[in-house]
Amino acid sequence: MAIDTPVHQQTGPGSGEPGAAPPPKPPKPWWRHPAVHTGVLGAVVGYLVGHWLGNFLGSGYQQLPL
Repeated sequence: MAIDTPVHQQTGPGSGEPGAAPPPKPPKPWWRHPAVHTGVLGAVVGYLVGHWLGNFLGSGYQQLPL
């Protein structure tokens, strides 16, 4: 039964016990920081993917001069 199973306690940092220091977070890579370069990079990638997808989907449509 679940009542009879022993509960294993962890000790040390990150064990969830009160007063224990949380484990340190790894640093974020440069491209994940919110800044102008991430917006510009996202815009360029979005344009290229959208342009490619539009050409891929619309390649079989009839071309009209007007």
